[in-house]
Amino acid sequence: MENTNPSQSPHWYRIANIKPALRSHVRIHRQRHRGQRFYILQDAITGAFHRFSPQAWQLIGLMNGDNSMQVIWERACTSQADTPPTQDELLHLLSQLHQFDVLRTDIPTDIIEMVERGQRQTRQQKKARWRSPLALRFPLIDPDRFLDATLPLLRPLFSRVFFSLWLVLALFTGVMALMQWPGLTENISDRILSMENLLLLWFVYPLVKGLHELGHAFAVKRWGGEVHEMGIMLLVLMPVPYVDASASSAFNSKYQRMIVSGAGMMVELFLAGLAMLIWLNVEPGLVRALAFNVMIVAGVSTLMLNGNPLLRFDGYYLLSDWLEIPNFATRSNRYWGYLGQRYLLGVKNASAPAMQTSERRWLFSYSPLAFIYRIFISLSIALFVAQQFFIFGVLLAIWSLSNSLLMPVLKLLQRLALHPGRKKRGLALAAGVTGLFMFVLFVLPLPSATQAQGVLWVADEARLTNGVDGFVKEIKITNGEAVQQGQVLIILASINLEKEKQVLVARLKEFRARFHAGLQQDRAQALVLKEEISFLKAELQRANERLSALQIKSPLDGVVLIPELDDLPGRFLRRGVEIGYILDQRDATVRVVVQQNDIEQVRHHTQALSARLADSPLQTRVASLLREVPAASNALPGLALSLEGGGDFALDPSASSAEDKINNPPDSIRVLSPLFQFDVSLPGTRNELIGERVYIRFEHPSEAAGQRLWRELRRLFLRRFNV
Repeated sequence: MENTNPSQSPHWYRIANIKPALRSHVRIHRQRHRGQRFYILQDAITGAFHRFSPQAWQLIGLMNGDNSMQVIWERACTSQADTPPTQDELLHLLSQLHQFDVLRTDIPTDIIEMVERGQRQTRQQKKARWRSPLALRFPLIDPDRFLDATLPLLRPLFSRVFFSLWLVLALFTGVMALMQWPGLTENISDRILSMENLLLLWFVYPLVKGLHELGHAFAVKRWGGEVHEMGIMLLVLMPVPYVDASASSAFNSKYQRMIVSGAGMMVELFLAGLAMLIWLNVEPGLVRALAFNVMIVAGVSTLMLNGNPLLRFDGYYLLSDWLEIPNFATRSNRYWGYLGQRYLLGVKNASAPAMQTSERRWLFSYSPLAFIYRIFISLSIALFVAQQFFIFGVLLAIWSLSNSLLMPVLKLLQRLALHPGRKKRGLALAAGVTGLFMFVLFVLPLPSATQAQGVLWVADEARLTNGVDGFVKEIKITNGEAVQQGQVLIILASINLEKEKQVLVARLKEFRARFHAGLQQDRAQALVLKEEISFLKAELQRANERLSALQIKSPLDGVVLIPELDDLPGRFLRRGVEIGYILDQRDATVRVVVQQNDIEQVRHHTQALSARLADSPLQTRVASLLREVPAASNALPGLALSLEGGGDFALDPSASSAEDKINNPPDSIRVLSPLFQFDVSLPGTRNELIGERVYIRFEHPSEAAGQRLWRELRRLFLRRFNV
């Protein structure tokens, strides 16, 4: 008759008489996490740690070599009468302990099986090592004796007094770094990536990281732990020391574990603080360069990499201990696995990983964020390497993507397809997910557009400029007044031009008198005087033209717009300064700039245009393309498009001064890279706001995400590697 008792197992007879016991090298530690007690089993030989709940520990505690599994189960059912363990749960627990190699039984040991299990673990460790191409580990020595011998010398560092001194130094040098920020960051990329500095970095980085790792090691020894592994990790081909500080997992106090996790960062910030003091007080030279590199390595890398909890470095373990969520990343992955089984595969009896309600939001959030960030940092490092070593960088990117993205996705699909009890649904779901991914990537048309910026623009002939230097004497119009072509708008005064004309008139009279007198006495001299008279007449004509230019006239029919009209009286205007505009009744025009990466799409695949003004960004306006300005140019149509004006383009510092950029015509505002320019019409839009930023959207035919991704990848390779 079939056994229908859910607490019993058909396989129980195989282990009922086994009398298990923990091996002698297993140590037991108690810890509390979020108010609950847990038990940590430490394997002193392998250094592995295994966490068990109080219920599981009650069962493990009965495994003393005298009690059989049948006796253990019966006693557990008596002591845990409310929620007695099932025989399957005991089978699973026994299997776990056997897999961890912490159990001995009265059954003769299968030596061959133990050897094979050890070999499998070794192979798995090697595979895990090479699956992370950005951080390859090679263990070298056992530093435990050295740490025991030197710990008494460093024990005073683990005191509140020294922590207070460290905190004062960190805060003081942090404030000094902010005060000296312009000097620290000036031309920083060239300073760091120069050949001389890269050589210094090659020596400074391993030394700083070596002290970092010793900080972890001594912190472990301070609270009685052991450190039996120290070696070299190749971090993007840079040899960096590392130590195995996993013994801190056995510490009862979470604050002790947090200090171990943060000890390396504290050492680096201490070094960065000392380097800051040296950098401030020594003259430029080798010592100052070394101090600068120590600040970069110990300060920036600590805050951006080691302190980032999304990477499995110090920040991750610090956060895990602070939240009291052991195995944070692993449990988050298991939680997502449970969600997939429960809601995708429909496995209603899927067992959720043990967790408290307060842990759920952390476990739900961590795994996807860490997954995305790992891909981002892997590609960023690969791109950095590829800029110096192209082929190696490409291989590194492929390797990283395979291990960070491709392999996890394939394993997920495999689990979906081969899930026991849900094979058909799993196969259908795996096929559906794959098909949906391919459809979205290569088939589904998505909107495509190019975003660009421009400024409200007027034609050159509509710009009011003065032809000569002068002071504003009289203004004969008001803003908004309709004027006709040739109408006088502003009158300038120039004492120098008046004096110049008077001098020319007087000299002309003098030379004419000398010419008439010389006709009868010296005809050769008279001919010379005649040429001088012709020259003076031409100069006088040019002087009259300059005097006429003191009257600024309207270049065409339209409406006057002079932004600073009320401030003009008495103001000195240099020749060529743009004063204002004469606006006609035509639609407003926008001069748009397009970067070289986007010119192909804009030029050949534009279907429609729309615009948004900076003063009304929520209102979309219809736009139409008028013309393309011939040839690319480094000139920027307006200062509003520059970084100084809130735009996207960096100005060429060698082109002109800040005053010139404001006073001179737009052609004087120049950027570092050539830009393509288009004129776009905005029907029904007033053109009084000349120079205002406008956001233009060039609509293109819809395309699949894969096509767009390929185009962006090609642009990246062309921009970075010219291939």
